[in-house]
Amino acid sequence: MKNIPIAGKFIAILLVFGFFSLISVIYATNGMRTIGSEYSQVMNGSLGAAYNITRANRALEDARASMAELLLGPTASARAGLLADIAYDEPMYAAKMQAAIADAPADAALLQGIVTRGQQLLQGDCANAVKLGAAAGTAAQAVSAQTVFLNTCAAKFDSVERDTLAAAHRLDGEAGDRAAVVKSAEST
Repeated sequence: MKNIPIAGKFIAILLVFGFFSLISVIYATNGMRTIGSEYSQVMNGSLGAAYNITRANRALEDARASMAELLLGPTASARAGLLADIAYDEPMYAAKMQAAIADAPADAALLQGIVTRGQQLLQGDCANAVKLGAAAGTAAQAVSAQTVFLNTCAAKFDSVERDTLAAAHRLDGEAGDRAAVVKSAEST
C-alpha cells in the first residue's frame, strides 16, 4: 500500500464502505419486505375475517333492532324506513360474512354454516313477522305480529349471534398470536 497514491487509497476505502453500505441496504430492505408481507397476511387473513364477522354481526343486530321497532306499530313513514333498513341489513350481513370466508378459507365450513343460519333467520324465520308488522294497522295486529316474532325468530338470534361472535373472537386471537410471532421476528 506504500506505492499506491493517496487518491487510490481514498477510493479503495470508499469502495469498501460503499460495498458494505449496499449490502446493509439490501439486507434491511429484504427484512422490511418480509415483515411487511407477514403483517399483510395477518391483516388480510384472520384479522380481516374477524373484522368482517364483527361487521356482519352488526348488520344482524341492526336488522333485529329494526324488526323489533317495526313490531311496535310505528307510523307509515317510519315503517317504510324500517323496512328499508331491514332490506339493507340482510344483504350486508351476507356480504360481510362472504368477505370473512374469503379472508379465512380454512374456516369456510364453519362460517358458511353461520351464514346459512343467519340468512334462514332473516329471510325465513322472521319473514312472516316482518310482513305482519309491516301490515299491522291496529293494536291487535301489532300484538299478533309481536307474538309471531317472539315465537318464531326472536330466540334464534341469540344462538346465531353467539356463534358469530365466537368465530370472530377465535379469529382475532389467531391474528393476535400471529402478530406476536411477526413482532418477535421483527425484533431479531
